[in-house]
Amino acid sequence: MRQIRVNQFAILSDDAPNGEIPVEFGVQFKTDTVGKWIAVAFKTQYMNGSAPMLLLEIQCDFQVKPEDWDSLVNDGKLVFPIEFLRHIALHTVGSARGILFCKTEGSPFSRFILPPVNLETMISQDLEIPLPE
Repeated sequence: MRQIRVNQFAILSDDAPNGEIPVEFGVQFKTDTVGKWIAVAFKTQYMNGSAPMLLLEIQCDFQVKPEDWDSLVNDGKLVFPIEFLRHIALHTVGSARGILFCKTEGSPFSRFILPPVNLETMISQDLEIPLPE
C-alpha cells in the first residue's frame, strides 16, 4: 500500500438514531498502467430510512512491482486475479474501519462500527483491462 486517501467523509444528521442502522457498501478498482499501480475505492453509507446519515469514501493505492505487473499480462490484457483483488480490498476495508473510528470518536456516531464486509459476493470475477497495442 502506497497511499490512503479519504475522498469524502460526512455526517449528514444531527442525531444518531437508536436501533439497527442499515449499512450500504460499494467497491471499485482503478488502475494506472504507466505507474503500475491499482487502487481500491471503498464507499460505505449508514442509512436513516432512504437517506444517508453518515458517509465515508476512501481509496487505497497499491504499488505493484514491475516484474509482478508484467506477469499479469495475458493475451493483450492485464488480468488481476480475484484472490488478489479480494486481498487488497480487505486491507482497504480495514483502513476504512479505522478511519471511521477516528473520524467519529467522541461523537454519538462512534457506536457505528463498520460491520464485516463480504468481499466474496462483492468481487466475483477477475479484473481484465485491455492493453493498447
